[in-house]
Amino acid sequence: MARAQTGDALWDAAQPSLLINGELHNNVRMTWGKAIVNWTRDARCALATMIDLNHRYALDGQDPASFGGILWCLGQFDRPFKPARPIFGSIRDRSTKQHAKRLDTAAFHRQSTRPLVSSMPMVAVIGAGVSGLMCARTLSDHGFPVTLFEKSRGAGGRMSTRRLPGDLQFDHGAQYFTIRYKRFRRYVKSWMHDGLVARWDGKIVVLENGAIKGHEPEGERFVAAPGMNAMAKHLAQGLDMRLHTQVAPLVRANECWKIANSEGVELGHFDVVIVAAPAAQATQLLAATSVISRQSAAVPMYGCWALLLAFETSLELPFDAAFVHGSDIAWIAKDSSKPQRDSGVETWIVHASAQWSEANIELAKAAALERLLVEFWRVTSARQVRTVHSDVHRWRYAMPGTPLPSPCLFDVEQKVGACGDWCGGPHVEGAFLSGMAAAGHVMRLLEV
Repeated sequence: MARAQTGDALWDAAQPSLLINGELHNNVRMTWGKAIVNWTRDARCALATMIDLNHRYALDGQDPASFGGILWCLGQFDRPFKPARPIFGSIRDRSTKQHAKRLDTAAFHRQSTRPLVSSMPMVAVIGAGVSGLMCARTLSDHGFPVTLFEKSRGAGGRMSTRRLPGDLQFDHGAQYFTIRYKRFRRYVKSWMHDGLVARWDGKIVVLENGAIKGHEPEGERFVAAPGMNAMAKHLAQGLDMRLHTQVAPLVRANECWKIANSEGVELGHFDVVIVAAPAAQATQLLAATSVISRQSAAVPMYGCWALLLAFETSLELPFDAAFVHGSDIAWIAKDSSKPQRDSGVETWIVHASAQWSEANIELAKAAALERLLVEFWRVTSARQVRTVHSDVHRWRYAMPGTPLPSPCLFDVEQKVGACGDWCGGPHVEGAFLSGMAAAGHVMRLLEV
């Protein structure tokens, strides 16, 4: 609904006006809102959906008059209409089909999707992790021409899921995410509604020397479903994304940014560039911008070795995940305990500590696997059963040391910026809000 992809021609013409321009003609808003009543479970859910979409995008969101327009869709300030009908009862009905007869829907769609300015700036986003995806998603939804460059074969960054024959899958990067801010919760609620996200109520303990020393307090923990990359795929839908593209350091040319790949092949000229990569990589790409590269260079990022295990039979451990103390391992989790992941085989993810990972970052994969597997058996004190799959993955840049206080970096004069979980705050939520903040800086350029 937020992206105007319901299949209803009039509604899909109305929503872009709200999304791109921040406003919706009052008469159309009545039809827009009443359509939502038809598409939701009950009046309470319809009102929550209208408020969410209106407050997220309308310039007059939270204004009393804006509330009044929404409430009118549910009968406020209006008289009853009899006889009662299904869904609406005695509230005035107004279908999109009826309204479409009174205007040229195609012309209205052209009007509502027109660019904000006559010449929209061309934007490049480098990096298709959560931060880069949210930045590109926000700008694209608001009508900016955006090209997203990613060196890997798929989007998601550390929101990754590795799938193998036999229905095996592993979330070997981000394990779960939490919510601190209302802005992020609004999106998570919509993802849960769409089945993209589910709560993970696994039992999490603290392990030390093979014994349970405590239990983590219960709280909201969420995972994407059926794998962590489901959220990334959702954000990437419809974006102009160039995969398998390693970008070279940026070059300033004729008040634009020239982007080329690592082999020197030119990829295009862009008015604005946002680098959504780990701090060390951002420093290299932004060498031409001394201010931002100096700030990004000040943020250390630590690597992480991840061990992926699948077992022939259950380990029968009395927990689903554990923070591990006094070990080269920092975290273990029964991946198959998460929603929509039970393939009949018990799978576990092991994350080495930042200290051990950094000290052994160049270790051969076979050696890393052997050492972590030995330590896994030690810290869990589990009976050893045969593995049906074992592998390791090295995340060269997994966690920022001390993130910058600003949610992103942006140079207004040079029209270049950087974002990621090393800005504002770590973890999935931090990356998401950092990408959103970077998009906000780009949109503000239209005011200059």
